[in-house]
Amino acid sequence: MACLRIGHCQRLVLSFAQRSCASSSLKVTHTGQVWEAEDYRNVRFVDRFKQVNPHFANDLIAQVPPKEVEDRVVYCDGGDPSVGHPKVYMNLDQSGPHSCTYCGLRFVLKKQH
Repeated sequence: MACLRIGHCQRLVLSFAQRSCASSSLKVTHTGQVWEAEDYRNVRFVDRFKQVNPHFANDLIAQVPPKEVEDRVVYCDGGDPSVGHPKVYMNLDQSGPHSCTYCGLRFVLKKQH
């Protein structure tokens, strides 16, 4: 364990981290990471605050409405080829929106009258 090898210095740093950054280090990240105030990983936040973007990617992509398409088989390439992703083909035969496994964009088959 890294805590035991560092010894007394580690305890001093943690006590300072507890006083200065306890509230900022308890913020939960998009991956669910949150550490208790005594955790040695909080050392990185001794002289700065933990900055966590409150707008998680899953929440942002959920706000984008599904694209209505007329073809039963579609692909998603992430948009612009320079910043996109490999093509992902989706079969839209089943009802409801289908999500791209890379970027989360959703596609739905346009209803034919």
